[in-house]
Amino acid sequence: MLTSPRPSAGPPPPKVVVLGSFVHAHWWSVARLPGAGESCLAHAVHSELGGKGLNVAIGIHRLGVAVDLVVGVGRDAAAQALAGLLAHEGLGQQHVYPVAADSGRGAGLVDAAGENSIAVFPGANMDIGAPEIAQAAQAIGRASLVYGQLEMAAAAVLAAFTVARAQGVRTVLNASPAAGVSPALLAVTDVLVVNAVEATQLMALAQDGPCGGAPAFMARWPGHALVVTMGAMGSEVFVRGRSSYRQAAMPAREGGDSAGAGDGFAAGLCAALAQGLDWPQAMQLASQCGAAVASGKGVLDHLPRGSVGHMLRPAA
Repeated sequence: MLTSPRPSAGPPPPKVVVLGSFVHAHWWSVARLPGAGESCLAHAVHSELGGKGLNVAIGIHRLGVAVDLVVGVGRDAAAQALAGLLAHEGLGQQHVYPVAADSGRGAGLVDAAGENSIAVFPGANMDIGAPEIAQAAQAIGRASLVYGQLEMAAAAVLAAFTVARAQGVRTVLNASPAAGVSPALLAVTDVLVVNAVEATQLMALAQDGPCGGAPAFMARWPGHALVVTMGAMGSEVFVRGRSSYRQAAMPAREGGDSAGAGDGFAAGLCAALAQGLDWPQAMQLASQCGAAVASGKGVLDHLPRGSVGHMLRPAA
């Protein structure tokens, strides 16, 4: 009996491993910021689950790319709230590790002019270490891309990137906060994402604006691409062996909050790169996602939903 040959299996669908951070943030709106020792009444309060890694993981997932989130949480109500959010979003929780008593927390006061005063307790974010990265090693090795940021322990990001590099998996580092970047971590980073302030801190690029010293930095850094975001001035990518590409900023609605725009940008960038899109397309999608977040208050409610192809389709 003759049978038709079984079609060969294609490449696995893209998946991103996000080395996450989780912060349960609370904001109080006040008429003015109080002075030392002064109490004041707030006229509104807002609470949101966030963190650079969490925001980016949800943003990538909403763009139709599978995500494994590696994150540390406490044994508290905030962790239970995160579990509910991830279940609602359809994100797996096999690499959500209860590694401390307390999850990350944030508290902030915002006055009528938009000035703020913020305190962040990192909590469990800094307790992810070698044992948890070892448990996630198989997922890292099978990923299309691994994304890291520095609201978690830099040693954990280094360990994960080292695993990824050994398996030929592309690594993307959002170097924020910049103080956690070491030469060893840069050495296993393929794509480095910085804003203008971080570029100045890390690379002494200030002499000709945030991108002025990029060629010199690329000459001594072994990575593949440097992405610099510059707010209303747009963004630019410097790719080894190619000319740079400048992306204009996408318009955002007035009255929004740009604080989470970088997370939206990173989500769009990673989703596009994981799907094998070229740099102009990746930068366009990143800019679109960043502008979407900057058009509203908060982050999670404004991370766009839809396939990468749909987002990049020209308007009729």
